[in-house]
Amino acid sequence: MPTDQISLVDTWSIEYWGWYGFSAAMFALAIRIMLSAWKSCERNHGVRFRTAFAENFMGRNQDPAKADHWTGFGLGFIELLSYPVLMVQMAWTFIGFWLGLKAVLQWTHWQSNRLAFNRFLIGNGLVLVLSLLLAQCYVESIPEDQQALPAKQDSLQHAQAFLTTAF
Repeated sequence: MPTDQISLVDTWSIEYWGWYGFSAAMFALAIRIMLSAWKSCERNHGVRFRTAFAENFMGRNQDPAKADHWTGFGLGFIELLSYPVLMVQMAWTFIGFWLGLKAVLQWTHWQSNRLAFNRFLIGNGLVLVLSLLLAQCYVESIPEDQQALPAKQDSLQHAQAFLTTAF
């Protein structure tokens, strides 16, 4: 394989999948709580913080087009699962492309609402920092000389089995 291509297959491992997924879900939930609290501070006068926080956290809004129905949590969870693997594999281009695509698609909205843009930046910054933590704790890169080892061992076992039955 040429050195300028990135292979993400059989080049990493996660030993504790359950803890990895649980940690990613808890981090996504913590980010949602923090961003919901921050958005609640932008509430209209006369609306209690607790009421605004509950509506923001639950993904409800008076305008159905603005309700998020926890899609932000789901996207953050998927990012927290995938970014650590990409980071360990040094595939920063994929992460940068994804963040750039998300930013470009919302650019017109952010020109009129700077606070939403700041929440976007902080939320993505937290996802990146927490992804680094997940990568450090759970994701292991498999050295190049060991990546094909299981396949080679299987081939050797099949060859040995064939030779013992043939002779």
